Amino acid sequence: MTAKALGQHMKRIWKYPLAAADQQRLSLPLNHRMLSAQLQGNEICIWVLVHPGDGTRLDVEIRIYKTGNPVPDDPGTFLATVQDPQGLVWHVFYAPMV
Repeated sequence: MTAKALGQHMKRIWKYPLAAADQQRLSLPLNHRMLSAQLQGNEICIWVLVHPGDGTRLDVEIRIYKTGNPVPDDPGTFLATVQDPQGLVWHVFYAPMV
């Protein structure tokens, strides 16, 4: 297999900057894997391992809860806790949309 052909079959890590919202939807390749969430500059970003050639998409809901705010019984799968320099702390969860 050529290097070019091999590169087309390799996975990639993509960054998704998140909006300043409690909940938002992302359309991700079906066979993705959430890696982490961190503050980059002034925005929360998530990094996801994807196969770019996967045309099938899955809508995923990202849910962000600030420390001390109410959280539902099933907030989704925990991804990360994110802290900013001013001391604010958010907890990032995700769940597939069905």
